[in-house]
Amino acid sequence: MFHHHSLSRAVAGLVFVLTAPLLSATTRYVWSGGNQTPPYTNWAMAARLPHLAANLSQDDDTVLITNGTYLITSSVNVTNAVTVRSVNGRDTVTLNANAGRRVVYMTHAGGIVDGLTMTNGYNGGGGGAGVYMTGGLVRNSRILKNNSPSGGGGIRMTGGVVSNCVVQADRAPNTGDGGGIYVSGGSVVNCEIQANTSGTNAGFGGGVYMSGGALANCTVGENTASPRGGGLYITASVTVRNTLVHNNTTDADGGGVAVYNNSKPLLVGCTIASNHAVSLGGGIWYDQASTRVGVTNSIIWYNTAATGPDAYGAAGAMVAGWCCAPAPVVTHGVNGNTTNTPRFVNPSMKNFRLMEGSPCVNTGTNIQGLLDQADLDGGPRVRFARTDIGAYELWYASKGSIFCLL
Repeated sequence: MFHHHSLSRAVAGLVFVLTAPLLSATTRYVWSGGNQTPPYTNWAMAARLPHLAANLSQDDDTVLITNGTYLITSSVNVTNAVTVRSVNGRDTVTLNANAGRRVVYMTHAGGIVDGLTMTNGYNGGGGGAGVYMTGGLVRNSRILKNNSPSGGGGIRMTGGVVSNCVVQADRAPNTGDGGGIYVSGGSVVNCEIQANTSGTNAGFGGGVYMSGGALANCTVGENTASPRGGGLYITASVTVRNTLVHNNTTDADGGGVAVYNNSKPLLVGCTIASNHAVSLGGGIWYDQASTRVGVTNSIIWYNTAATGPDAYGAAGAMVAGWCCAPAPVVTHGVNGNTTNTPRFVNPSMKNFRLMEGSPCVNTGTNIQGLLDQADLDGGPRVRFARTDIGAYELWYASKGSIFCLL
């Protein structure tokens, strides 16, 4: 039997559910022509500076920024699960810090920064003049011409993900490390890291300084360090995969990659080419026998240095398998290695894809867990029975024809 008081409780519960407030995400707008009326919830009321909208936002809110260059007077703080994004992509929205502050400070794992250009940031303590992040996601953005003498000129990250970004012309001068990015945790994927500079005295890692984290499917090119690690400087047992390291320079050692501090990094499916070091190890430099550099399915070629143009370091410290490099870096026919010329499409034009007939085609080793990943062009990592050596797979357009990007 259904009692009257049971029905009353049920109805009361239903009324409570129906009348309880429903929390919904809010979009807050940023436009230089807005009348700056809080809470900035339409274009007419839009904030004129992004930090104002970000400061009011709660979890799941969006800060939407329309076209323009914004001379920010305060860093954009992303301290909860807020998305800060442009309407029309990174070429249309610029946040310019006017050398007075860092551009973005992000500490929440659910935070997202999407489709912005962040430029002219400065930070003298803690690094990360463009972006400082302990978590969250920065994607589809450009981090350009930022400056931090304490390291991480463009980005300083202890966690989170940087994806599909261009990190360009950032600086960590004096003794700063990581001109482009200083990574101690998190992942950098599908990024172009170009023309960054570390150190005018004793700075390491012109492109990227890695004391942790991971790097994948990136191009690290034309960066400069003084004294070591023009492209990458590695001090931890990290993984770098499907990455092109090219045309980087240093005034001492490790034009492309420098490995230090007894670390044991793994380089898989990489191309390290056309880098230069004034002293030692134009391609790779590694410091001592307790260091173990594992290099697999990778190409090391056309690098220059006074001593050890392609690789230099303690005997036995680099273990290479299924690699393409000149002797004595590897021994032809041992551990799947080849000393035959890799046959790039056009290295003088910085095209390090493989040509038909390259000894690197279909001669790598298939590594469990990496077979379903993409090469640097975004195509399948394994096209036929075996992976190719280097960052790129050879693209076959159809049977009997070859497709190469010139």
